[in-house]
Amino acid sequence: MKIILVLIIVAACAASAQPVSSAQPKGWCPKDPVREIDGSIVSATTMSEFYGVVLEVQPTGIRVQGEYGDCKESYSSEKFSGFKAGEGDEFFVAHFPYDVAVGDRVGRECVQIGNTFSPGSYMAALETGTYTYSTVLGGSRTIHKLEYGTPYTSPPPPPPTPEQIAAAKAKVVADKKANEEKGLKYNQELAAKGDSYGLLRMGERYRDGDGVPKDLAKARDYFTKAVAAGSPSAADALSGLDQSTNAATTKQ
Repeated sequence: MKIILVLIIVAACAASAQPVSSAQPKGWCPKDPVREIDGSIVSATTMSEFYGVVLEVQPTGIRVQGEYGDCKESYSSEKFSGFKAGEGDEFFVAHFPYDVAVGDRVGRECVQIGNTFSPGSYMAALETGTYTYSTVLGGSRTIHKLEYGTPYTSPPPPPPTPEQIAAAKAKVVADKKANEEKGLKYNQELAAKGDSYGLLRMGERYRDGDGVPKDLAKARDYFTKAVAAGSPSAADALSGLDQSTNAATTKQ
């Protein structure tokens, strides 16, 4: 069930590239579109978008000065490039999985391609409560907390069972047999119409035991008819058959 959910979310994101000038994008696709939070699989498209400047990096996450929430206005690269620490709201993004340093910017504009945001250009996290930290003056401050979660990757499919392997092999054999029977029927129908190629192929089949019991007398008969129908290859095949038959008789 988890794999099916992941495939649905990723497929939806694959078609959601949005122009920079668009407002709240329909089907917007954040970076890491599928997350795992507290053992549950969550679509990042249901989370709040965030962007801003990194103020502090902690082992458990990053403190950011910026904005978060629903994307309800268009954002230009000029607006973001001019965004500086001290502007916007301060919030904490727990378990942010990427390496950043103080002063780095995080958010959609960092991965803009031309005038289009490719799928995965947006940063999003789940609003989960508050975060309290100690200030440089020895006090404390409580700010909003967002949970990034763990980027989720579907596990590889389980190896096939012995029954599945046997079924796959049986299908290969059955498909091969069906194709061989189809080819034989095609040659027989052509030969029945006096077609030179069909007569030649039936001669070869009876000579080699290909799809039919080996029968040199029938092979000679088909080759002879094919020669009469105008097949130069049949003449060579008939000559070769006579030579091999004579050689076998002489050896005996």
